[in-house]
Amino acid sequence: MQCPKCRSVMRGVEHAGITVDRCTACGGLWFDGMEHVELKRAGGGAVVDAGRAAGSTKDVTTPAPVPCPVCAAPLETRFDAYQHHLHYETCPHGHGVYFDAGEFRDFVTDDWSDFFKGLFSHYPGK
Repeated sequence: MQCPKCRSVMRGVEHAGITVDRCTACGGLWFDGMEHVELKRAGGGAVVDAGRAAGSTKDVTTPAPVPCPVCAAPLETRFDAYQHHLHYETCPHGHGVYFDAGEFRDFVTDDWSDFFKGLFSHYPGK
């Protein structure tokens, strides 16, 4: 599979019996279907995300729109309901979800800092 953002090769990474695809160049993660939710519930899922939390893939040239690696439909941006600062891309046909490097680590970690990040994400320029 090719990374939908930088077009590099993605390799399988396993944790808790779930295999996700991780980009060998930018570190982005592709989760088939609802694997991202399953891995969050399983705990310890941050180990599949080798990226740093902020801006690790911002330098990557991203095709516009970003295509689903399964069906090529344009991925849609979604915001996490509980962590408003966090966004990820999802296939409109349910094939999967893409997180930039570091975003999944943030997704699986719920703590007090998320409350404050959420407050500041609503201000202009954030």
